[in-house]
Amino acid sequence: MKARAKPKVLLWDIEATNLSAPFGTILCIGYKWLGEKKVYVPTILDFAETGHRLSDEVLVDHFAEVYAEADYTVAHYGVRYDLPMVNSKLIKYGKKPLPPIPMIDTWWIARTVMKMHSNRLGAIAEYLSTKNAKTPITFDDWLQAAAGNHDAIKQVVKHCKADVLTLEEVFIKLRPWIKMQPASGLFSGEITGCVNCGGFNVHNRGFHVTKTKRFQRRQCQDCGKWQRSSHADLSIKTMV
Repeated sequence: MKARAKPKVLLWDIEATNLSAPFGTILCIGYKWLGEKKVYVPTILDFAETGHRLSDEVLVDHFAEVYAEADYTVAHYGVRYDLPMVNSKLIKYGKKPLPPIPMIDTWWIARTVMKMHSNRLGAIAEYLSTKNAKTPITFDDWLQAAAGNHDAIKQVVKHCKADVLTLEEVFIKLRPWIKMQPASGLFSGEITGCVNCGGFNVHNRGFHVTKTKRFQRRQCQDCGKWQRSSHADLSIKTMV
């Protein structure tokens, strides 16, 4: 049996002082690799030079290198906020664009497959009873962190780390429902099992029928993802 396909999936979240790039500074960027324990949360203080104004330039430059290692990424409201915020900073500082890596936005997935009172990460996590949860943070912590206060930065980092861990749990719960997720086998060079989790416990469950063709319908018994065969059933003859 072939080894399970494991794409390199980056889960990430930014914490900034404003929703708009011209008025906000990215204080930290939390990220982790799916399936690994460690959460990384580099901050603007990690790259600050003594006597210089705090800047998020080196922070976003560092994250761009991490981002480029991913097969695809996961963020919550990332398409409308996190990614444009990072892009805005990279453009401002004259950096190169991020590679065109697919992104799964759990906000968009929840918005399209669920009926929630709110599509915020905290609301979704509460509804799904995740082990991790978003943590509260005060407005003063944001202001003090932006001024370089170490204790305040620690609070922001704690908040960001919790967001990333919560995001991972939400993503795993929503994963079988995601249609645009790249097939796991694409990154190992061969699709031999579940397109979602890469597992091999996939059972045939009836057929998927289009207007003129029929495909074998399958369901992964590990993650629950429905999928279909890549080739149509040639035993069915059609007259079109």
